This record gives sequence, C-alpha cells and structure tokens, in this order.
Amino acid sequence: MKRLLLCIGLILLVCCSCKKNIEVSFEEIDEISVYAIKESSQKLEEVIIEYKLENEEDLFVLYTRYQNTLPIGYVSPANPNITLLASEVKNKRVYYTVDNYILLSDIPVFHEALIQTGKLLGYQEIHIILNENQLI
Repeated sequence: MKRLLLCIGLILLVCCSCKKNIEVSFEEIDEISVYAIKESSQKLEEVIIEYKLENEEDLFVLYTRYQNTLPIGYVSPANPNITLLASEVKNKRVYYTVDNYILLSDIPVFHEALIQTGKLLGYQEIHIILNENQLI
C-alpha cells in the first residue's frame, strides 16, 4: 500500500512539474491594395498584398524587383530588370527615370498599374522618363 501511494505521489509530482510557460507573440502585417494583371483574364485588378509601401520608390520596385509579393495568379506588367535610376515627387506628381529595360514591358499597362496604385497612396500623376525624354 505504501508503494502504491508512493507511486501515485511520484506520478502526481511529475505531472504537476510538467507545466510549461508558453509565450505567444505576433507581428502585425501591413496589407495594402495594389493593382496587378490577373493571368487568366489579362485585366488589371485590385488585389490585397502583404507589403509595406512607404514612398514612390517602394511603389516602383513592387512591380519590378518585388513582383513576387503579388498573389498567386497575378503578375506585374513590368520587366523585373528595369533599373530605377532616379525618382522624384513634386506636388504629388511622381517622376521615374528608368533605363532601357522599360522597353521590354507593356508600358501602357505598367503605367496604368502605377497610376491606379499611386492614387491609393495619394499621388496625382505618374510620369516615366527614359533617356531624358518623358516616355509617358
């Protein structure tokens, strides 16, 4: 009987000491609306992504270097190799100076994606400059 009580006591002691503290933490993910091409329809549509857009440069690189942040089934109209040489904001108008890789993109659709997403960010106009000439 003593052995049985001792075994039960040891089991209870072991079970009671098994409690673990669990820490839970979370990080808020920035979600934003942007425009991208739906692959199946080839139409420009508004989508939600988990990406932080802080300035006009972030908007441009979303469609070039970071286009993999777009949801599955959506693509960017821009060539990922486009280099942003300079960007400038004047009176809510954005001016992007780019290299020749822009010519490998669907420029009108890329421009429209920049305009539509730019409007969501408060920009009024977006201009693309190539070789010191305004392309769009």
